[in-house]
Amino acid sequence: MQSIDGFFYYLSIEYNTAVQGKKLQYCLLAVWFTLSVGILSWGVWPRSLESRHLAVPGYGRLTLEWDSHNPIGDISIIKLSFDLEEKNDRSGVSQPSIKARFSNSSQSVVVNQVEVNEEAAKLAEARLELAGVDLKPLGIVGQPFRPGGEVVFYWNVNSLVEGDFQGSAWLYVVDKSAPKNLRSRDPVAIQPIDLHWRDLFGLSGTAARYVGIFGLLAGFLFFIVIRLQGRQAPQ
Repeated sequence: MQSIDGFFYYLSIEYNTAVQGKKLQYCLLAVWFTLSVGILSWGVWPRSLESRHLAVPGYGRLTLEWDSHNPIGDISIIKLSFDLEEKNDRSGVSQPSIKARFSNSSQSVVVNQVEVNEEAAKLAEARLELAGVDLKPLGIVGQPFRPGGEVVFYWNVNSLVEGDFQGSAWLYVVDKSAPKNLRSRDPVAIQPIDLHWRDLFGLSGTAARYVGIFGLLAGFLFFIVIRLQGRQAPQ
């Protein structure tokens, strides 16, 4: 009887050990899945989109949109659009008048400049100042426009290091009908802009997405192995 009791006692110990080991495996698997989903979510989570609107007296409405917070290595797209007002009282070239003011919400500088008649060829130019990042296109970019139209400028900005970056977007209007020696490039609006890049335990956005996907696949395969081992175990 003692040998039989000892045998069943041994079997109960083995069974309890197997059950506890299986529970531990599932607990570790749950932690693995949680970490993988968290890392992947950080890499694919929608960016924080910010926008700022500003009325430019005598010209129209300016809108600046950008992704303020980004994983390092991911490109932030900055969009500057300028909607031009349709005016019917432009009879000629007015005298230059410079007025600077600050908007209440964004501390953006607006400067009124020379107004020309509708038939005059005009050029909208923009420039993005942002030190310490990879910026494209560089320098001043321009597009022709007429009252009632819209011009849109795009910049691709990227950083491979973690940090906070401050800069400004400049908008100019150039009167191409004026003689070249009288043309001026004076800003009609200046918009401040802040961008932030972060990493996750040293991982960039791309690396986090790869790690998250690999972690989910590995966890799924590990789950299948555990289930197959459970079915093949002797009852």
